[in-house]
Amino acid sequence: MPRAICHLDADGARVRLLLPDGADESFVADQAAPDDDAPIADPRREVIEAADWTRLELGTRSRIDVVYLSADESVCTPLSAPSSDPAVIQAALRQRQSEWGDAPASLVQSLAKIEQSKQSPSLKSLLKRKSSAPKPTSAQVLLMAQDGGARLWLDEMDKRGVRVGAVASFWHAMVQVWSPGPRDEVCAVVMIDPSGSLLWTWARGGELITAGRISAAIGESSAAPTGDTLPTEWSRLLLDWITWTSQCGAAPERVVLVGAPAPRLAGMFSKAWENVQVDVVEADDPEGATLEELASRGRVENPDVDDPRACLVELSNRPGRALRRLYLVSSAAIVAFAVGVAGLGLQFRANASDYKRQMTAARVEQSQTLSRIDPTGLLARDPFPARALAARVNALLENTDSGDEPGPPKPILDELILIATEFQELEDVEGASVDLFMISENQASATVRGPRIETIESLRARLQTGDSEIIWRGTISGIPPNVSLRLTGGWANP
Repeated sequence: MPRAICHLDADGARVRLLLPDGADESFVADQAAPDDDAPIADPRREVIEAADWTRLELGTRSRIDVVYLSADESVCTPLSAPSSDPAVIQAALRQRQSEWGDAPASLVQSLAKIEQSKQSPSLKSLLKRKSSAPKPTSAQVLLMAQDGGARLWLDEMDKRGVRVGAVASFWHAMVQVWSPGPRDEVCAVVMIDPSGSLLWTWARGGELITAGRISAAIGESSAAPTGDTLPTEWSRLLLDWITWTSQCGAAPERVVLVGAPAPRLAGMFSKAWENVQVDVVEADDPEGATLEELASRGRVENPDVDDPRACLVELSNRPGRALRRLYLVSSAAIVAFAVGVAGLGLQFRANASDYKRQMTAARVEQSQTLSRIDPTGLLARDPFPARALAARVNALLENTDSGDEPGPPKPILDELILIATEFQELEDVEGASVDLFMISENQASATVRGPRIETIESLRARLQTGDSEIIWRGTISGIPPNVSLRLTGGWANP
């Protein structure tokens, strides 16, 4: 499907924007004329102007699918290092830059690794070695670029609410469009700029291996070759390729020439670099043709932002406004959580003070209680007073006589039957009644009412002289026909 793509110069001042509706617009920021009396110009002014123009041209769109960074300030270089560890690579690169006097690049990423040994020690193991000059074990192909202007432009676009899907170099764009091929075939692309400069890439299976740029010699132009001899830039190109062949251990099997003079240069190039298939793409504006293919062809997908052979990984994953907002919210949540934990800690501290006071009061109360039991204070000073008190109780129980065996149970049931029989006969013959009747382990009691005193006295006499195990005592009160007998008694054998 059509995409919105952008071509950006390394300084961020020149922008070429291609939109899905077919629009292809370019912008170059005005450069202030040098003036000895004028103050130093803000280097961000041109970048801000370019960002304002891009935001205006996008209209309602809030996303650029891919931004391709110009290769003018980029270079690919091999680097030998004792390990493929990123920290080792950075250390080796800084050492080489200090020895050769090279300006440090603001962006460095590894494109391809050329293994020369199966062992690749880590940085820690290298630091532990006593040898100060370990042998190189692997070589990296590094892509280095000056991307300060591009970073400023990306930040300005982010401030204006425009998201960028991925950032890649123009070398990656050349590979995406002009280097389709089998995974095991090395395909080279040479783009002939109208100014005479050459941009070239090597790729295998659509993945960038290495790339370079040959500037046009003064007074000569590759766009207009004369005779049967390749221009000077092409000789330099072939020399670079011979060097990279020895570095990578591989050479291009297919070459694609893109540009207006490509048909005339194809034959001369075939003679200079033999046994290679040469394809030609004639285009007056090779840069524009490449960008149009990227913007309009549906088969060209957005690059993987984590693949260094498809994009510039660091710039593609540069944190934007949304990610910074997420970090801000996360930080605020962490601060709130920390405040909550601090408050909870203060509450625990206050509770601990209360618990300490309660424990002190409990110890005082325990000491007072133990002092009443043991005036000597030994129990109170014992670290385990409960255990010591239990030991004393057990000792007292062992030394105390347990007493006689308990006697047999009282014949309560027999007495109940005997007394009930007497009361029943009295009720049937004399018309007496029993108001209360109770026998227990300790005592017995009953209240009987009758119409005659003789009947009541007869009952009392029978109970006192009978076979009962209870010694009864009775008190008679009242007058006929309402005479009552209150009986109380105790066991004869308590």
